Amino acid sequence: MTATIIILIVVSLLAIFIIATYNKLIRLRNMVEEGWSGIDVQLKRRANLIPNLLETVKGVATPPRARFAPFMAVYLLRKHQIFMLAFAGLRVEGEVAQVLVVAQPPP
Repeated sequence: MTATIIILIVVSLLAIFIIATYNKLIRLRNMVEEGWSGIDVQLKRRANLIPNLLETVKGVATPPRARFAPFMAVYLLRKHQIFMLAFAGLRVEGEVAQVLVVAQPPP
């Protein structure tokens, strides 16, 4: 009777060890699959970003003259406006000087 109890205890310990080892292996397998799934997600994200990168490169690859034409037009217009204001200011200063000359009584 003691021999059968010892055999049952050994068999049950062996069964518990086998079940625990199996569960550990399944848990490790799931962790590996989850890791690879994360890598797949990152690779898909990167693949989705490639068209945007190509569009950016195409935009930068255009000739600088074509890219900066609108800015150059605004710059030249602003420069012309400043020149015209300065010219108008000089004309006003010249007319004021003539008025002062005319308005001063002779000595």
